Parts: sequence; structure tokens; C-alpha cells
Amino acid sequence: MTKRSWNDANQGDPEHSIRWNPNPASFSPLPNPPTSEQAMAMNHADPAQIPPLPNISRKVKACAACRKQKVRCFMDKSGPPCKRCAEKDLACVLNKSLQTLINERVPQTNALIHDLEVVSTSVQHILKTLNLPSMPQLESSRFIAPSPVSGEQGDSNHLPDIGPSCDNSPDLSPQDEENLPRIPMHSVYHLTKLSALRSPEADIDASPGKSIHAGPHADFISQGIISLKDAEMLFHLYTDRVDHFAYGVGARYKTLEALRCNSAVLTAAILTVAAMHDPKANSLYPICDREFKRLMTESLFDRHVDRDHLRALCVASYWLHDSSWTLTGIASRRAAAMDIGSHLETLREKNDEDAADFIRIWFLIYICDQHLSTLYCRQGEMREDRAIEHAEWLVESSTVTVSDQRLVSQVTLLTIIHKIRALFGTDSGKPIPTVFASHISSFSRQLDQWVGRWSTTFPGMCSLSPLLVNCF
Repeated sequence: MTKRSWNDANQGDPEHSIRWNPNPASFSPLPNPPTSEQAMAMNHADPAQIPPLPNISRKVKACAACRKQKVRCFMDKSGPPCKRCAEKDLACVLNKSLQTLINERVPQTNALIHDLEVVSTSVQHILKTLNLPSMPQLESSRFIAPSPVSGEQGDSNHLPDIGPSCDNSPDLSPQDEENLPRIPMHSVYHLTKLSALRSPEADIDASPGKSIHAGPHADFISQGIISLKDAEMLFHLYTDRVDHFAYGVGARYKTLEALRCNSAVLTAAILTVAAMHDPKANSLYPICDREFKRLMTESLFDRHVDRDHLRALCVASYWLHDSSWTLTGIASRRAAAMDIGSHLETLREKNDEDAADFIRIWFLIYICDQHLSTLYCRQGEMREDRAIEHAEWLVESSTVTVSDQRLVSQVTLLTIIHKIRALFGTDSGKPIPTVFASHISSFSRQLDQWVGRWSTTFPGMCSLSPLLVNCF
């Protein structure tokens, strides 16, 4: 019996049979490369549909010497040397696995991606400023998680991050006297090394009335969102008619150009209020209101604001009913941080117009706060400080105007109303004890004195006296 050949033995076995194919490319173990259309489809595919790269979880457990001899390597958890290399006095080297090499390159890769996003965000901001078409989205951004650099955050002007929140109050402790004993808080500064607990000295010494945003304006008017003609119309409507009812606090600048050069947020606030009062500007109100809220949102966490920013808060708090309560709270805290109520002493001593302007803003914030507290039956944010208690010093100065007299009259009236609300509370259904009868008589006398005081200045106020007596 003859031995069968290898071909005869494997006939009928599809697993081992090989048929002749004249095409040599069929023997290539590698797949054919994708075409250009397939590559483009893979690039624009959904990242969720692209299978993730497998995680290389196999770790190197044997040293190079044992792997070379193909013997088992006995190594404890502390690492090399292993038992064999220690006995034979060999150099025990544990090579890094592929996964370890990949992990070591991850920080470098993330840094490169971050730098690329910073450059892309800067270019997008330049194109937006020049009103040029924006760049297409980066292809790599579809396969990686968004970083804090991407998005609208790069479009706004941010101050450099100098640490945690700072105390913006004036530094009253002596800094030049080295021999004087230090307060205990200085130990916290020394031990924690938190140099940012207090604001930078350059910012503290800066004048609180100096405009931070002064310079060439790049606002929504220059961007073409609203035309210059419409902006001029709204500006004159506010300065000529509307601002009189807000005691003349908002119209500091006589021209729209000067207003735009000094404060973008005050420009948006004034145009928003003017558009609200003009029936023909119904289409402009949403545009101005959206711009004002955007600027106010971007400046919410700014450490320092200027006087015009407070003025914008006053204008919006006085007129915009949908956000007046929120803006009044922000304005009162910002003004308290700047301590603008202390300018009353400067006004009394020097009759300074800038000090009078600060006091007008402080009084208008107090009026908004008291009005909203009475309207919503809530506790107010502000309390009567020295400036509120001596409000008539503004009338006695040489810089007094008719609007100042009206402003002070409202402040003194609201001070009495605040005392009434503080004593009796905000619950209108709660009965008043009889022991408060003397207080009611006292408040009635104060209201009569207020009417007698200001009826000589404003003769038309005499008709309000019976109404006030009946209310209280």
C-alpha cells in the first residue's frame, strides 16, 4: 500500500485546502487601505459611533534578564531586584509596558491640545472683532472633551486670575511701623501664604470713580446690532425726558459718543430703559435688553467696578421691573464695598461735585431698595448709615440742584417708612398691640413734619398730606 500524497490527504477539507489564485495580492495578510471617500466618511463620523481604542491592561511582571532566559521571574510587590537577579548579582531592570509609555505622554498631549484651543480661540476673537467670517470648528474637538478654554469664555475680557476671593475693604492696619504689634489675622496671612486674601495694592489705591472700560468703544452699536441713528434717538429720549424722573442720576454724559467711550454697560442700560418708554421702539427693546443682561452677567464676578457701573445698576434697578430686585441687591453690595456713603463728609467739607455724584448714586440705591421692600414685603438690603441719617447735608451744599432736593425728600420719607415697617413688620394681617399707640402718634408727627418741611420747597406737595395721614 502506497503512502498518499499531502494533496490527496487534504482533499475535501475546506479548512486546509488551498486553491491556486494567480493574484498575488490575495496572499497579503493586511487589509486593503481605505479609499479617500471612506477616509472622509470616517473623519466626519459621529465620535460616539467610533469604537474606542482598547486599553492595554497587560503589565510587565518579569525583568529583562529573566525574559531573555525565558524563566519565571519571582519579584515581590516592592519591585526589582527579583529573586534570581539577587542571587546571581545581575542587573534587574523592569522594562516599561506600552500602556505606561502611553500614560506618560498623556500630560504632554493634553498640553498641546490646550495650546491649540487657546490659539484657535484667540483667532476666533480676532475674526469676530474685525467682523470677518469665523473659522470652522477644529476636527480634533469632536474626539476630545471640551476644555474650559473653548466656548464663549475666550470671547470676553477677563482679568488675570490672582487667587481666591479678596477682601476689598480698606486696609486700616499700619503697614509701615514694624515695631507695632500685629493683629492675629496677620498670622493667618503668614502661615497660609495667601497673598490674595486682600486685593492688589494697585487696585486699592485706584480712584473708585475711574472708568475701567475707558477707551475706544467696541459695543453692539459698532457691531451693527443696533444702528447709530436709533441709538441717538434713544439716548436723547432718556436724557431729555426719562432721566428727570430718576433724579438726574443716569444722564452724566451729554453726548452718546462720550457715553460709549466711558461705559458700555451704562450705554446698554440707558438705551434699554429708553426703548421701554418709546412705543415705536418695541423691536429695539429686546436687543438692548439682551445686550445689557449679557454685559451685566459677564461683570458679575469682576472684583472691581467703576462709578458708571453703579450708575447702570441704578438706572436698571429703578426702571426694569423684571430684574430690579436682583440688580438692587447687587448694587447695594457693590456700593457698600466701595464705601461711597463716606463721600458725604467730603461733600460737606469741600463741596466737591464728584462726592455729590457718589452720594446721589447711594441715595438712589437706597430708594430702590426701600421701594422694592415695601412692594414685595421683604427685608431691605440696606440700613440707615451716617449718609442716610444726614441726607439733608446734600441740600445744604453749593452743588445742590432741584433734582437733589427731590432726591433728599424721598430719602427722608422712606427713612420714616422703613422705621414703621421695622416696628410693625410685614404681616398686614397681624393685629397691632395697643402698646404701640404712642409709636403711631410719633410716626404721624414725623410725617406731618416731613410734609411741612418740603411743602415750602415744593408747593404742590400739600395735597399729599391727607393721603399720608390716612395711610399711616
